[in-house]
Amino acid sequence: MNRKSKNLLTFMLAGALCAATIGGAATMTAANADTTPTTYALTNVFGASDRTLIGAEKVGTNEKQTAKFSFVKDSWVEFNRDLAIKWYEGKNEVKYLNFDFAFANKNFTDLSFKFEVAPAQTVEGDKAINTINFTKVSDTEVSVAVYAGEDEPETLNATTIAIADNMAVALSEGSAYGEFTVKVNGTEVGVMTNVGSNFADTGSVDTFTMKATPQEGATEKFAIYFSSLNGQSFDNITGDTSKMVEDDAAPVLVVNQDISGFLLGTAFTLEYEKIDVLKSSSLTETKEYYQYNPADKEIKKKTLTTSTYFMDTVYYLDGNGAPTNEAEGNTKTSVFRENNGEEYVSITFELGDGSSVGKKTYDLSWYATETVEKTITLAEGTDTRDYIVLNRNEEGPSYKLITADEGTETNVVSAEL
Repeated sequence: MNRKSKNLLTFMLAGALCAATIGGAATMTAANADTTPTTYALTNVFGASDRTLIGAEKVGTNEKQTAKFSFVKDSWVEFNRDLAIKWYEGKNEVKYLNFDFAFANKNFTDLSFKFEVAPAQTVEGDKAINTINFTKVSDTEVSVAVYAGEDEPETLNATTIAIADNMAVALSEGSAYGEFTVKVNGTEVGVMTNVGSNFADTGSVDTFTMKATPQEGATEKFAIYFSSLNGQSFDNITGDTSKMVEDDAAPVLVVNQDISGFLLGTAFTLEYEKIDVLKSSSLTETKEYYQYNPADKEIKKKTLTTSTYFMDTVYYLDGNGAPTNEAEGNTKTSVFRENNGEEYVSITFELGDGSSVGKKTYDLSWYATETVEKTITLAEGTDTRDYIVLNRNEEGPSYKLITADEGTETNVVSAEL
């Protein structure tokens, strides 16, 4: 099932694929000898109704500054980047949208975090809106509710929780398609609904907006400290006038469809997006593949391009039935023939943002609903990895005959042959 969204990278590929085994978790590649942190202006990453509402200051014993968002009546702060909602960091290691904040003071009535994304089912405005709302109960407690739609309903199903030094908000998989459970400091507070994409596209929607109702009569502006979003820190800010955030997280690979396998003999399509919290464009990617061959003595990666097609992997069996790539005197066969009509492919994406963080490699098998583990005996050691299945396209083309009827001077189209 595809998760619908706009401006997706639709990647048309295919082929005899080759990718290195990288274990069960994403691997990092060092950037270069220069370890000077790459920084981005906080006011480029976030926008506001008034730019003076975006700042940073030291909190506690932290030597660096933490992002601080202040609010006045009818003001807002918004995130200016695409927003990842679900992705993988390793085999069975699924990640979801998460962020951390803290109350700089308690001078508020309500604080809301609104998220917009392409809808699972068509709605007015072509976007699903979900809001996490914090209502002040006392200086030590808030009631938290999640609601869908543009307007807050008259009655909210709220959960009261304690105000902590850190408020950790995290999503997890819901019980139905398009749903994500919301937890705050481990307590379930509601469910986001009608989410039709694994990321929010800033070109189509307002991905993430914060608003607050300040407490009337307060002498100090209401503010929150915002310390992290999807693994990127915002408590590592430097600078007196220009507040600069140090990049400490690589881009993530968001796949926007369920992967159960691909077809032999056809172009490979994949809906995906590479997303970085700080950098909005010019992210790098290297796509490589390896198609399983039991006769190989080394894993040779190939570059995955738009001209690649998945084809049968041919090898040979020697007199003892052992696989070999030597043709002379041996019996020709294929992975397809020896594996009940299946071939197997491993695909990796290496993503980077040009920063000192380095590049990160993602294995597409992590995102697949079904995989097959295969082991190859190499010249030195063995290689074991999870492969995505390649099946034959059994449907093939369909044909109809068109003949001219001279009597009626029309064309007659036959039934499908």
